[in-house]
Amino acid sequence: MRVNLIENIGKKLKISGIGVLILLMTLGTAGCAKVDKAVVKENPAAEENIETQATPIPTEPSVTPQANNTGEEDATTDITSKEVDNNGSLYVAYQGNTFYRQYTADSYEAEGLFGTYNSVADSLKNMMYKKSDGTVEIAFSDVGEGDIYICNDNMYLMKTGADYISTVYSVGLDGKGEQVIGTGQILGIDETTQTLVCMLADETDTYQLFKVNGVTGEAVKYGLQVPYSSFLTLQGGVIYYLGEVKFEAAQMGEVKLCSVKVDGTDEKLLADTAADLYEYGDREAVIPCIQLVGDTIYFSYGAYGGTGNFYQGGRIAKVMTDGSDFEILLGNPDANGDPVTIADIFYVAQDKGEDLLYYSQGGEEYTKNILQISTGEISETDLPIFAEGDPFEYEEGISVYLNQSASSTNWIPKVDYSLLKLDDGVDYLYTVTNIELCDDWVYYQIEANESAPEVSVGWRDGYRRIKTIVMREELEGDKVETLYEY
Repeated sequence: MRVNLIENIGKKLKISGIGVLILLMTLGTAGCAKVDKAVVKENPAAEENIETQATPIPTEPSVTPQANNTGEEDATTDITSKEVDNNGSLYVAYQGNTFYRQYTADSYEAEGLFGTYNSVADSLKNMMYKKSDGTVEIAFSDVGEGDIYICNDNMYLMKTGADYISTVYSVGLDGKGEQVIGTGQILGIDETTQTLVCMLADETDTYQLFKVNGVTGEAVKYGLQVPYSSFLTLQGGVIYYLGEVKFEAAQMGEVKLCSVKVDGTDEKLLADTAADLYEYGDREAVIPCIQLVGDTIYFSYGAYGGTGNFYQGGRIAKVMTDGSDFEILLGNPDANGDPVTIADIFYVAQDKGEDLLYYSQGGEEYTKNILQISTGEISETDLPIFAEGDPFEYEEGISVYLNQSASSTNWIPKVDYSLLKLDDGVDYLYTVTNIELCDDWVYYQIEANESAPEVSVGWRDGYRRIKTIVMREELEGDKVETLYEY
């Protein structure tokens, strides 16, 4: 998976969880789960579907206490959660209803670089829910934004104020009973124990890693031996994170890959790379991509820098989940001692029991390659290089690499930009973003943007948003629906 590098921030730095999309566009060459690449096509509206009144949400009786209605503070373990799909995303299915926020033109700034637009703080949005019969209702309205997490009939959400400080809070499914959890971001959820993992400001106003009880909303700071720097992924009840490294060493390429169980036990320093990647640097090295294959962890590491914040080339390594058998696979100097430029994003597939690492390499010429892990043999490939689980536009449709398959899975055969119904004579920039699979429907957003040279900053092209349509298509079927447009 590709790591959200926006969360890799310095201590005591307050940030907005959403209003930093411009930076995302320069962090690498591959797509990520929430914001995919921009694509230049030819033209492309749909019908508005805006509700006006909140309607009670049908749910089964709760079998566990609600966070906003209980004083219990015991740790939650082995709780059987009610059926939820795609938790911690823009579209979440829960008990037959699919929840999502309905954004409007007032939710984002009208102009931005690269066709991405900062969110507008405190802008009101409707939290919608689409029922199994296809009808859509308003659950509530508030100023939250971003991913939706559902635990025990409560939503855990984020909102960013005019001061650009992000707040984590919870509400009932009807938006009532707001409980402020803290200042920071939600990073992931372990549904087995109903525990949310968050980055929150502690009593010294320093961002740290916290676990939040999904039943009570109680936040407890992890007592880590290797101080936390940034979150990488949460899988199988284990948090993988980047440990703190002295700035001078991090500039030269040192990173610490760490893990800890969600309950705070079994902390491990899995890998500590040498500070020998660069001769000089201006920013800290990070881990931009990580993938678990069985008991093996594959990860890339390197730094972003320059005015464009481009990846400076790095390495790809592997280590076992118990911290043994660390090995640098790609990125060591060549036989002449010259540096080898390895890109940040990769994908590991399995074929007949063999691990195959798909990666790209720069230098005198750009190549896409496959490394057979067991033999070290390298061959070239024409396949696009994207991280596992990150949808991307391929040929005319949307595809994704899943389950270590050696071939991509096609989610959408063709992205139809003509649905935007705009003038044929205008040279628009068309983008497809926010691609997610939820309850056997593929959700995505198509957008038309026009050039706005007055917004440009140097080589960074400025654009003005013209029209946005939010769609969904059946994964296996012919139904195509417009959720809303603005």
